[in-house]
Amino acid sequence: MSVNEKIKNMRRKQGITAAELAEQVNLKQSTIARYESGSIKYIPVDNLTAIAEVLGCSLDDLIKGDSRYTDTSSDYDLPKKPTAFEKDLYARISVLSPKKQKVVRQLVDSLSDL
Repeated sequence: MSVNEKIKNMRRKQGITAAELAEQVNLKQSTIARYESGSIKYIPVDNLTAIAEVLGCSLDDLIKGDSRYTDTSSDYDLPKKPTAFEKDLYARISVLSPKKQKVVRQLVDSLSDL
């Protein structure tokens, strides 16, 4: 079972709404929905850890059986320290209004589909 399916199933079994989970881990409900739907392929480890804590399980319980997180032969590399370019980009985006940040996210999402 994938991480996204486990999060959704565990949350529902415990009677926690996506909104409640989002609030407890300091994320947006839409982010939780994207995690659970699988539209975000790789959930950052710090977010997975926070979700596991709220759901009362270990990080290992969430990722066990999902080759995206456990297959060491995968082409996926864990995130590295941000480059100077990435830090600069983040600094520039973080001062934008939420509406403009949304536009930037939509642009980035559309580029990632190419």
